[in-house]
Amino acid sequence: MKNTEDKLTEKEALHIGNVRRSSKLKEANKRLDEVDFFDLMQNYRIADMADQENVVNRFEAVKEWIRQNYA
Repeated sequence: MKNTEDKLTEKEALHIGNVRRSSKLKEANKRLDEVDFFDLMQNYRIADMADQENVVNRFEAVKEWIRQNYA
């Protein structure tokens, strides 16, 4: 019986961890809907592809925003 209880406890712990990660992911995804992120992505999307330095800089700005707000 003890072996079954140990396995149940492990399963419960795993489930609780999954629920916590899911909750954090939902919160993080809400931040992706913010205007700041949208504006950064729009700037990246409309960047002139002939000016590669500008494209890279705008992409780096998007990555930095994700690092600061999502991770």
